[in-house]
Amino acid sequence: MSFCRQQVIGPINRLLTVVSLSLLLLCTTWSSFAFGVEFSSAGWQRLCKRIFTATPSVRAVKGGFKSLSIEGTPEDTRLFAFDAPYLGLEYRSVTGAKMADYDVVTLLGRKFGPEQAMTPAGAQAWPNLMGEDLQVFELAFKGRRFLVISGGGSGLFQSGSYQQVRFFHLFDLTRTKKIHYYRIASRFGDICSFGDRNGDGQLDFVYMATGPDDHEVYGFGFLTFSPSGVSPIQSRNGTPVLIKACMSSKGDWVIARGKKAPDCSKIR
Repeated sequence: MSFCRQQVIGPINRLLTVVSLSLLLLCTTWSSFAFGVEFSSAGWQRLCKRIFTATPSVRAVKGGFKSLSIEGTPEDTRLFAFDAPYLGLEYRSVTGAKMADYDVVTLLGRKFGPEQAMTPAGAQAWPNLMGEDLQVFELAFKGRRFLVISGGGSGLFQSGSYQQVRFFHLFDLTRTKKIHYYRIASRFGDICSFGDRNGDGQLDFVYMATGPDDHEVYGFGFLTFSPSGVSPIQSRNGTPVLIKACMSSKGDWVIARGKKAPDCSKIR
């Protein structure tokens, strides 16, 4: 798996991302419900606590996005201004554009869209997020300050397990004159998905990479963020770190220990 900074120019190149699914969302198919297991937010949060060596301080930003009408645009444009005002935050989604849908976040007077984002190479097409569902958090971690805007997708993901995919706008605001902007996504994503996996002091993100397989085993990988981009956390032999786990009937997770993958159907 290779990662690099995504270089695109405006909404035209946005169409290119529709071609294929990325590893981040490889698992989001109807088979996710084949075993009758329901996702538990509390269970996911307990898993996050077990797999990170350190976690950021999280503060929910008070307020919400208020929909504003926009006149004089030929496309279906929706603008959501954050109320009460916070760092000039706005979220704009455009659908029905000539080439492809796209979205833009305005922050501190700057506009951030696909062309500024650092994302995995060949990343999943990014849907316009539902403005009413957007959540805003600040993270403080190892002297760095981050802003997270998360939401569920609309348009591309409308039914089944796709509703469990969470999309994240991540801004490194440590140096406001040089903001680093990342786009990431994962099934089972939550604000608790951020932490330090390997103890190097960098902010990481856990995402669902594979599964469930024939034995109901899920695989979770980790991304780490730096000013140069997004990269997978790797083991000493150069392979991406991957943990395997089973989801119990109560929505809790049992992490596989040892090299042999478990048969999750036996631990219900």
